[in-house]
Amino acid sequence: MLNSCAIIVKVEMAFNTTVLCGAAYFAALRVYAIFDYSKTLFWIALAIGQINPVFCLYIFLHSAPDYFRLPIPSGGCAITTSVNSTRVMIGGRATALILDATVFLATWHKTRSMNGSLITVVLNRDSCLYFALLFITNFVSLAMLWHTWKYVEPVSTWIAIITATLTSHFILDLRKVSQRSDAAVLAEAEHMQASESFQLQATETIVFATESGQSVSDMQRSVV
Repeated sequence: MLNSCAIIVKVEMAFNTTVLCGAAYFAALRVYAIFDYSKTLFWIALAIGQINPVFCLYIFLHSAPDYFRLPIPSGGCAITTSVNSTRVMIGGRATALILDATVFLATWHKTRSMNGSLITVVLNRDSCLYFALLFITNFVSLAMLWHTWKYVEPVSTWIAIITATLTSHFILDLRKVSQRSDAAVLAEAEHMQASESFQLQATETIVFATESGQSVSDMQRSVV
């Protein structure tokens, strides 16, 4: 049973770390996009964002799984750490809190003065909402960890689920907007191509009529 518990804990550790790393990378991409493709700010944001998942990985690597049979609700899988995980976890949550707040304020500041196009609406609404909710989530988890350590496992799982859900929702919204924008560009290109084709046909008709001996004024009178 202890081996099964160890597998569960390791799988949860891997998924949580992957989600947190993905969210940090997405936040860094957001900073890169709104600050005129600044690679320096991208690497700074990415480095700050990786602190939390690295701290979580450090705690899990210095932990051992335990299995508790009874009493409920204490029964189940748990971990015991050999390091001062309270300070490490609080430090990781604090860096995530700072990054989310910074990206939220930067996104709001950069997008509030843009024109009201479709992509701007998504950036203003979903970007700000995404990072605001992440900020609130990390703030609540930080407060819970500061108050008591016994909620570390449900808090970690809760953070991973909410982060993955919000990130997926935001990416799907941006993809939907991108598809609409591509469709609009394609429709505009087809319209321009049709207009150019019509103008080319009209020019060829005039040239043909001129070569046949009919003047342009005669053509205009015949059309009238």
